Amino acid sequence: MVKDLPQKSKRKSGPSKITKAFIPLIILILVLSYVAYFFSSNYVTPPPPSSFKQAEWMSLIPSQVEGFRYLNITSLSSYPNLFSGETILSIPEINLSISLSEVTYGLDMLIGDDMIVSVIALRTSILDQVSFMLNASSLESTTYKNVTFYLLPSSPITMQDSAWICLHRGALILSEGKKTDAIRLIIDSNSNPFFANDSLKIGYLLSSLGDDQLSFSYFKSGNNSYNVDWEMRSVKSGLTVRYLLHFPSSTDLNSKYSDVVKNIFAKSKSVYKSDYFIFGDFSYSPSEIRSVLMGL
Repeated sequence: MVKDLPQKSKRKSGPSKITKAFIPLIILILVLSYVAYFFSSNYVTPPPPSSFKQAEWMSLIPSQVEGFRYLNITSLSSYPNLFSGETILSIPEINLSISLSEVTYGLDMLIGDDMIVSVIALRTSILDQVSFMLNASSLESTTYKNVTFYLLPSSPITMQDSAWICLHRGALILSEGKKTDAIRLIIDSNSNPFFANDSLKIGYLLSSLGDDQLSFSYFKSGNNSYNVDWEMRSVKSGLTVRYLLHFPSSTDLNSKYSDVVKNIFAKSKSVYKSDYFIFGDFSYSPSEIRSVLMGL
C-alpha cells in the first residue's frame, strides 16, 4: 500500500513581511526620484562669465543704475505703427529734429530713486550736425571731463522742468532736472560699469536672445514674496520673450521654485533653472508688440 505523500504547506496570500517592510522605502525612493527629476531635468549649466562680450550700449550704464531698458531702434523701426511718427526727438531751442532713421538704439535708465536718463545713439550722418548746433547755441552750459552739458529750459520728453543734454560716445544723453549728477555717473561708467560682476554677466548670457533682440531690460525687484532680488527680460524678433529671475541663494530659489513656476511662468513655453536663476520663454503675437516692449 502506497503511503500518502506529505501535503505541501499552504502559503498565505499577499506580500511577505520583508516585502511589506520595503514598500515604504520603495515609495520614498520613487518620490525622491521624481522630485530629483523634476528639479534636474530642466537644469541648465550656467555659462562661464568669460564668454560675456560687452555690447556698445552697455558701456553707458553705470553700476548705480536701478533699472534700464535697451531698445534696438534699427530693428524696431520696421514694425508698422509702433512709433507715433517719424520724429523721435525734437529740441526747438536749437531747431533740431531727430528721426527714427538717424537713430541706432535707445536706452532709458533709472539712476538712484528719481533720476531718469534717456540715451539716443545717433548715426554719424547726424552726429556732427547735432554737435555743431549745440556748440553754436546760446544755451547755458557746463563742462565735466571734457564733455559739455547744455541746459534746456524745457524737457523735450515730458515738456516739464528743465533738462541737461550732452553728446558722449556717439549718443545724445538727456537728463531731466537741474542737477547733472546722473549724466556725470554715465560719463564715469567706464571706471564703474554695470556689468562688472559674474552674476550679472551670467544673467545676461542666460536671458539674452542673441544679436537680433529687439529689447533688453533689467530691474531691481525690491521687496517681494518670492525673494527675487533682480530680473532681466529679453525680446527677440518674432516676439519671443525670455524672462529671468535672480535669487540671492540656491536655498531661496529651491524654496520658492514651485510657487514661481505656478504663478509667474504658468503661461511660458518652457521653464529652466540654473544655480541662482529661474527663466522661461513666452510667445506673443505681433499685434502685442507695444505691451511686450513695455513689459506688460
